[in-house]
Amino acid sequence: YSPHKYVTLSDLGMELAEKISARHEMLRKFLTNVLELDEKLADSNACRIEHAVDEVVSRRLGYFVEFISKSSQGKKWDEQFKAFCAQMQGTVPPLSEAVDPETRRKAIPMTLAEVKPGQDAKIVRINTTAATNRRLAVMGMTRDEVVSVVRIAPLGDPIEVKVRGYSLSLRKVQARGIEVENVK
Repeated sequence: YSPHKYVTLSDLGMELAEKISARHEMLRKFLTNVLELDEKLADSNACRIEHAVDEVVSRRLGYFVEFISKSSQGKKWDEQFKAFCAQMQGTVPPLSEAVDPETRRKAIPMTLAEVKPGQDAKIVRINTTAATNRRLAVMGMTRDEVVSVVRIAPLGDPIEVKVRGYSLSLRKVQARGIEVENVK
């Protein structure tokens, strides 16, 4: 090495540099195309991640990017993921008109907080804290259980429900963590 001169890489060094560059590009594609992060954020995160993942993880992520971009199932999954992200962020999915209603219904689950008084719903999943999950389970709020919304307080909180013959009062934040489907 001598200062003020260009650095040259050996064949092995060049091979490693190409692998890191390819890994960076694959991660950047994953972050922009799959997770829909903006270019600048994706690039800076790809720089950090490329040094942390091994070849096996890198290869699998590459396969996943290909799956999402090329297969029909990947495209359907991608639409559902975008709709789910939009719901979690409280925005309308940008492609909501392009997504068929059945796919949208499956991608964006209804929560107990959205059920109107007098309606019944079946619990599909409970996504709350571990302590709240335990408390709800003790009260009979478990998967596949049918819940009736009795009434909702004037300001929307609390929500009175009936499950297994018992009346319970839930906070709206708890009800938002309980995914349900309509009982027909």
